[in-house]
Amino acid sequence: MATTTSLQQLLDNFYNSDGREGFYALYEKVSPKLWSYIHKKCPRSEAEDVFQDVMLDLLQALERKRVKEDHLLPLIFTITNRRVADFYRKRYREGNRFSSFEEHQSENTQPPFAKKLLQRLYLISSLRRKNVSPEQEKVLVMKTLCGYTLKEISEQLNIPPDTAASRLRRAREKLQI
Repeated sequence: MATTTSLQQLLDNFYNSDGREGFYALYEKVSPKLWSYIHKKCPRSEAEDVFQDVMLDLLQALERKRVKEDHLLPLIFTITNRRVADFYRKRYREGNRFSSFEEHQSENTQPPFAKKLLQRLYLISSLRRKNVSPEQEKVLVMKTLCGYTLKEISEQLNIPPDTAASRLRRAREKLQI
């Protein structure tokens, strides 16, 4: 018989550990319904971005303030609705009016990019906590998340390749990766 973990247990695990495993467990619990909800509210092409923003906002909110179980779902709902509204406001400002309804329909309940999203969330969160400089952060993100080579990074940032390598090494040392 499978045991179900309550939201309070997941929150306790998040706050009593380094946060990563607790957030993974919390993510596993809420992401299918959250993804389905966002997918119904936003076009397919934009749902991933909105979902990623919601999960990042949730992680930051949990790190800022201890949340009780009965406040977690309203917090997630509030963050999600705010991000969906922001998406439509931005789209309206840019002059991209609403397209056909078929964009909004999907049967998917799990985002296809889930593992990459979690890696990005923790990398961004770690960068902020470990006081990585903006220059080091740019190089690390370009290398780790975007897959650029050191040569490409140095060309795009107009710095020597050795400087790019040095910044990457220092950022990894601070993050211990």
